Amino acid sequence: MSKVIATIILALFSLTSVYAQTESNPLSFMVGKWKGSGWMMTQNGKQYNDITENVVCKLDCAVLSVEGLGTKTDSLTKKLITVHDAFGVISKDTKSNKWVMRAYKKGEVIDAEIVFVSENVIQWEFQQWR
Repeated sequence: MSKVIATIILALFSLTSVYAQTESNPLSFMVGKWKGSGWMMTQNGKQYNDITENVVCKLDCAVLSVEGLGTKTDSLTKKLITVHDAFGVISKDTKSNKWVMRAYKKGEVIDAEIVFVSENVIQWEFQQWR
C-alpha cells in the first residue's frame, strides 16, 4: 500500500513539473502552420523559395516538433521542386537551462542553441551538418 501511495505522490509531482514547463515555454508563440517566402545561402548566393513550417506542441508543450518544407519553381521545367525538407525538435536542456534545437535533413543531424533576441524573436545558427 505504501508503494502505491508513493507512486501516486511521485506521479503528481511529475504532472506539476510538466505543467510548469508548459506555462513557461517562451517558444509557444511558434505553434501553428506558417507559410511565406524565404532564402538560404548556397555556393551560388541567396536562393529564394516558398517555405511552409508546421510547429506542433508535444509532451504538454515541453517539446516542439518543427517540420519545414521549401519549394520553388524550376526555371527550365516550370515544375515545383523541393529545395529544403527538414525536421527539428526543440526542447529545454535542463543541465544548461538553455533551449536547443536538433535538426535533421537528409540523413544529417545538427544541434543549435536557441538565442532569444527580443519578444517573439529568436535566432539560431548551424555550425556544420554532420
